[in-house]
Amino acid sequence: MLNNNIKELLKNSKKIALVGHIMPDGDTTGSCLALAYALESLGKDVFLFCQDDIPDNLCFLEGCEKFNNELTPDNKYFDLIFALDCSDPERLGIFKKLLELNEQTINIDHHVSNTEFASLNWVDPNAAATCELIYELIESLNIHIDINIANALYTGISTDTGNFSYSNTTSKTHSIAAQLLTLGVKPEEISNNLYRNNSLERVKLIARVIDTIELYKHGQISTIEITKDMLTKVGADEKESSGMVGYAKDIKGVELALLFKEQEDGQIKVSMRSKNIIDCNKLANIFGGGGHARAAGCTINSSLYDAKIIVLEEAKKLF
Repeated sequence: MLNNNIKELLKNSKKIALVGHIMPDGDTTGSCLALAYALESLGKDVFLFCQDDIPDNLCFLEGCEKFNNELTPDNKYFDLIFALDCSDPERLGIFKKLLELNEQTINIDHHVSNTEFASLNWVDPNAAATCELIYELIESLNIHIDINIANALYTGISTDTGNFSYSNTTSKTHSIAAQLLTLGVKPEEISNNLYRNNSLERVKLIARVIDTIELYKHGQISTIEITKDMLTKVGADEKESSGMVGYAKDIKGVELALLFKEQEDGQIKVSMRSKNIIDCNKLANIFGGGGHARAAGCTINSSLYDAKIIVLEEAKKLF
């Protein structure tokens, strides 16, 4: 339920920062942009922050160029800080510092693993996306939802529900989407940008990544890998490696898919997706990560080979 204290804090705040999580996806990007446009319509001074660049497939959204990726002396102190779609402070990257420097902080999120790290927390695991909560907030403030806000919200909801195909998709999700369509959102245009706009480098990377798929536990577990060497050989960057765990999950008979991706710092990012039974959040928690029952992740400080062994060992115990 929407916390009325959020509205009270907004009323008394002029300079506001909105922070998205590292390696931004559609939900954190859409949440930040939608809320930024809404608050600007109220005369607020809004600043957007995200440590990493917004992925190319999201740059069709108006305002993506407004994100700052570094702290400056002029952009450290605010009346109010929003962390959007972030389950814990570490997900803010370098902008975790903003939480330490500012007293009034608000955490709006839908991850069941959220640590409620802000001075005010609105966490609803039943929401399909943080953009659903931002829609509710904007509506409660009686702010007109223009096409820029609508496109941002629809994008966040679409990406976090697998284009309305995941189990987190509810009647409320469709109801909000329907309202956004009446406001001018064009689903085909957004879907083309999000899902049918791959670079040649990404397509070549997909071919290499799919070739790493392996099956375990009588075909119930699949693994897939992305290495730095793969990215180099096809000329792709980190942003073009997103969303590939789905190729492993979509295999017939697979319940749990695990993607192991080498990071620049040598650590291994593990993405977990399940279809019906396995609790990905429970598995990710073992390694200090988290997320949702059907989608979660963690980071492991080891080689890809060792990370794969230890995660598979724990995953097999869940069956």
